[in-house]
Amino acid sequence: MATLQQIGMNGLVGVAPTPVLQRAINHYLVNDELMNVMRFVNNAQGSNLGNFQVSYVYYEGTSEATFRALGVDYDPDNEQPLTNTVSLAFLGGAFETDIEIARAFGQNAGAVANWTEQQIAQKLNAITNGFAKAFIVGDKDTDSKSFNGLNKSISAGQVIDTPITVEYTEAGALKAEVEINKAIGKIKPKRPNLVITNATGKAILSSLNAYRHRGVEVIEVNGKKYDQYMGIPIVALTDNCFADADIADGKIPVIFGFVDELDGIRCSIPADGQVVIILPPKFENGKVIEKGACEMAVAPLFANPFAVAKCYLKEAVAE
Repeated sequence: MATLQQIGMNGLVGVAPTPVLQRAINHYLVNDELMNVMRFVNNAQGSNLGNFQVSYVYYEGTSEATFRALGVDYDPDNEQPLTNTVSLAFLGGAFETDIEIARAFGQNAGAVANWTEQQIAQKLNAITNGFAKAFIVGDKDTDSKSFNGLNKSISAGQVIDTPITVEYTEAGALKAEVEINKAIGKIKPKRPNLVITNATGKAILSSLNAYRHRGVEVIEVNGKKYDQYMGIPIVALTDNCFADADIADGKIPVIFGFVDELDGIRCSIPADGQVVIILPPKFENGKVIEKGACEMAVAPLFANPFAVAKCYLKEAVAE
C-alpha cells in the first residue's frame, strides 16, 4: 500500500530505466497530478480465468453507539459486512519500431534506444490520460474491458445537483462557500484530501480562497506542488475526462474525495506491486521490425460510499 513515490522506480515499472526513460516515467507517470495523490494497493490475485480480481469488505455505517446504565449490558448491534469483487482493467498500447527508422532518428550509438524511449514516453502519457478519464467516467456497461469509475460508483446522496452560483465579491464568495461546505461535509470518516475539477473550476476555487482572505500558496503532496482550496490539493483534469452532462450549460464539476488505503478511495494493482509494465522492442532473430508495449493493470476501489462527494459550480452572469 503506497504512493508512486514510495514504490520507487524499479518497482513502478519493473525495469532499471535509462536516464531518458526515467525522465519520461517521472514526467508522465510519477508527476501526473492524479496518479501522484493516489494510493496503490497490491492485492489483486490472478484467477483460473486468467484475470486479476480483488474482493473487499465494506460497511454502510449503520451501526449505532448508545449509553448504558451501570450493570446493564448493551444490546448487540452487529453491522453486517458487505462484499464486492472487481477485476483489474488492462490499459495500454503497443508500437512498432523499424530498425532503419530508429537508426535515422539519431546519428549516435543510442539512436535505437532514443527512438524507443520516445515511443514509450508517448504511451505512458496516453496511459495516464486514459486512466484519468476512466477514473471519472469509466463504465463497464458500455465498455466491458474498462472499469467502473467515480460517476458509476457514487451514490445519489453524495451528489448536490443544483449548481452553486459563484459571484466574485466577498459576500458572493461566502455564500458559495456555505454551499460547497455541504459537499465537503458529506465526506467521511475524515476531511477530504483531494478535489478534482477542470481548469475553470481550479481558477474559481483559487479565487474563492482570495475573496475569503485565505492563503493562495501552493501545498506539497508526495513531493509535488499543487494549487489548493482550503488546504485540499486541486487536481485539474481536461474537460474530456468528464461526462457531457457534467459540463453542460456552464456547469463546472467539483469532486471531493478522501484517498486512503483503508477507509477511502484507492487503486488495486497486481500482487507483485508493479504498476506499469514496459516491454521495449528487441531486435532479435533476424527481424528488422519489432513491437514494444506499455500496460497498466488497475482498478479503482470506491469501497467507502462516503469517501467521495460531488457538486457543481456556475459563474454568475455579469450584468
